[in-house]
Amino acid sequence: MSQALSITKLTSIVAGSATKLKGLGEVLLRVLSFGLDNDVISLKKDVCVSIENSEVSLAYGSRFLSKIKITGFKRLSEAPGFLQPADLASVVALTVSNLQAAKTDITLSIPKAWTIITTAELPSIVKETLSDVVSYELDRLTPLSAGEAYYDFRLLRDNGEKLTL
Repeated sequence: MSQALSITKLTSIVAGSATKLKGLGEVLLRVLSFGLDNDVISLKKDVCVSIENSEVSLAYGSRFLSKIKITGFKRLSEAPGFLQPADLASVVALTVSNLQAAKTDITLSIPKAWTIITTAELPSIVKETLSDVVSYELDRLTPLSAGEAYYDFRLLRDNGEKLTL
């Protein structure tokens, strides 16, 4: 009876081990088949600059394997209205240097009040060259030219005749 019990127990252990090995093999296959450009395994570093109502905040962080780590933070309690663009650039450059974050992407977050949001309609024929057309038409769509502003757009609707951006 004890021999039958030990064979059953041994069979159970082998089956459990096989299941674990199969699961481990699937995970290993997924990891080894990742491309080097896959966001999950690539190390991303960024300096975020946020201009808010009464202060400017700078944060330096990284992400690796979906784990986010903030390694530096600085807050300036000076009203952005008084902080000129050259001064802001100088503060950001100094902070990036102090955080040893050279050659790192910088993300700038500005107040919504500093943006121009408008809806525009263009003929569907320009769909293939939409970015160029928006750049060319920016001075018609806003009070700024393409050289004076950073811009982005999103296609809201395409009814076949007109594009709504």
